[in-house]
Amino acid sequence: MIRLGVAGWAYADWEGPVYPRPRPAGLDPLAFLAEYLDLMEVNATFYALPRPAAVASWLARVEPFPDFRLSAKLPRDLTHGSGPAPAAVAEFRAALAPLLASPRLFALLAQFPFSFAPGPGAFERVRGLQAALGDLPLVFELRRREWFEPPWRARLVEAGVACADLDLPPHPRHPPPEPVPGGPRRYLRLHGRNAAAWFDPRAGRDQRYDHRYLPAELDEVKVRMRRLGELGRETAVVANNHYRGQAVAAALALKAAVAGGRVPMPTTLLAAFPDLGPLARPRGQLPLFD
Repeated sequence: MIRLGVAGWAYADWEGPVYPRPRPAGLDPLAFLAEYLDLMEVNATFYALPRPAAVASWLARVEPFPDFRLSAKLPRDLTHGSGPAPAAVAEFRAALAPLLASPRLFALLAQFPFSFAPGPGAFERVRGLQAALGDLPLVFELRRREWFEPPWRARLVEAGVACADLDLPPHPRHPPPEPVPGGPRRYLRLHGRNAAAWFDPRAGRDQRYDHRYLPAELDEVKVRMRRLGELGRETAVVANNHYRGQAVAAALALKAAVAGGRVPMPTTLLAAFPDLGPLARPRGQLPLFD
């Protein structure tokens, strides 16, 4: 099974392209997206730990959608700091307890920066996180090609480290498009291909992730996700090219490819991206297309 999702839902620039503007009273962005997508990757956990009550509310808000799944990023203190301190791991487990105990949990993502190069110390940090959270479906995002070349690829495989496949702007030291070592659940993250901004130290977050996947690029992603689907029982494809709702457009275009036909899409998205019309079975108030 291939699940299509996006990374996060709380973006101000999604007002209009994704969510109705002005937003109707009572509209819940998470529940709104769960009507159309299969998975949500929670990225707020990277920046701060939520209260367990907030985590329980995520589960309650997607309860009407039995096939919907949630992933969550590990806090940056665990991946960008000096290592997985036992107290930090315990705090994370306590905060995310409702999700960690739920069958809706698809994976936990340990996202490391490009500067995290392979070496004995780095490998021990990976192993330390694996030991601390190995009872959970843990996926590592390693952004350097060297991790997937000898000898480190063999060490990852031997240790049973599951890694995320990545679609990134082209760079000779980014991971290859071939499948990386993974577990029974595969994870493909789409960061966009805005190379000019990605490597510009002056660029902000929105600039780096400002990329609309062209049809030819989506065709390449389709080949990758189907290959991953053949390797694992379940595959998540998470679009992170979030600026102005482009992640939702990419995820739903890919969902239509998986479905082999039209899929429901928000009318707001169709108004922002009219080229999605042939792939859409709209929901909403506007009498578009059907």
